[in-house]
Amino acid sequence: MKFVICDDTAEDIAFLKENLKKYYGELPGKLLISHSGEELLAGEEYEGFDLLFLDVYMKELDGIETARRLRQRGEEGKIILLTTGREFGPQSYEVGAAWYLVKPLRYEELARALEQCGRLEEKEELTLQVHVRKDQFTIPVSKIHYIETEGRQVLIHMSGKELKVYDTMERLYGQLPEEEFIRPHRSYILCLGYIERLDGDQFLLKNGERVSINRSQRRQIREAYQNYLFRALENVRKDSYE
Repeated sequence: MKFVICDDTAEDIAFLKENLKKYYGELPGKLLISHSGEELLAGEEYEGFDLLFLDVYMKELDGIETARRLRQRGEEGKIILLTTGREFGPQSYEVGAAWYLVKPLRYEELARALEQCGRLEEKEELTLQVHVRKDQFTIPVSKIHYIETEGRQVLIHMSGKELKVYDTMERLYGQLPEEEFIRPHRSYILCLGYIERLDGDQFLLKNGERVSINRSQRRQIREAYQNYLFRALENVRKDSYE
């Protein structure tokens, strides 16, 4: 495993280094230190991290924007945010944070965060079965950003790559969990977590692409998206106060 700590406070870095060793006994992998969001984004050695401890309040580039840029370029590792308050809950969900720790850091809370990340790893991975010519492939649902039609084929956009398949949107949509995916238009299936925001009658995706909402379904689609955001916020609040 690759552990990364990105924090501009020496005391917090020292705490995490000491208590990660305490929790694991022997750290199962290597540990890298970064002192700013700019350094983290620029350093190739930090790429492909498995677990990142990221300070929210850093000089220049803050932790939320750093995390957003990491996700945009395809980083999928777990992120634990370090902060002095809980006011950024919705943003933490937007960047796919697994947990967050409130400073001053305490070992008990760190242990809870690591246990939560362990439970996420143990969670059974949902998959999508697709056909490329005569071959069948299994795609982890968690890697799918959105799906669109392209002529007679279907183009599946994933983290860092695209896959053209011979299939129908109806069959693919039927395999996907309805609480995580939405079909706002007959030519698109969107992962709700990949939507940046609702902008009028369009969804703005995290890659900047816009997808129009079918006129006849606008009310239902908007309600489904709002319900998703509400569930996400409730989950953040629940995790914060348990």
